Amino acid sequence: MRRVQAVRDIPQAGVKAGDVGGWVDGSGNLAQDGGCWIGGDAQVFGMAKVSGDAQVSGSAQVGERAYVGENATVGGRAQVFGMSTVRGHAAVGGDAKMSGLAVLDGFARLAGHTAVAGFTQMFGIPPSRAKTSPDSTPGSFAPRIGADQGPDALMH
Repeated sequence: MRRVQAVRDIPQAGVKAGDVGGWVDGSGNLAQDGGCWIGGDAQVFGMAKVSGDAQVSGSAQVGERAYVGENATVGGRAQVFGMSTVRGHAAVGGDAKMSGLAVLDGFARLAGHTAVAGFTQMFGIPPSRAKTSPDSTPGSFAPRIGADQGPDALMH
């Protein structure tokens, strides 16, 4: 593996030409267009790809055939493997793990010591459209389920 080095400024990532970033297996791991970046000690290897304006940072690992794109972020000590996809404005952090054919999209968040595997798909709504209960913490994205709604209200 070798470290990436920016050949141009990437303002959305706070990167200047010449900055050294994370680690890749080969040139195919990091798209050359857009504002994507692999920073810190993050590693992207195998046939995994980072593109669009996506960011991989910290000591995160993205491998095998995983894809991180659009405006998604993967950081901390997160691991994204298999044929997993992180896209939209989705974020994976902490010690979270994704594998198999898992998809994280929209404004979905995966963090802590969580794991998502298999054929799982998760989609989050923008914080500005989230209806939260009065006792929920701002930004927690806790959905409001009224008395006329059951547990299936969250399923689409």
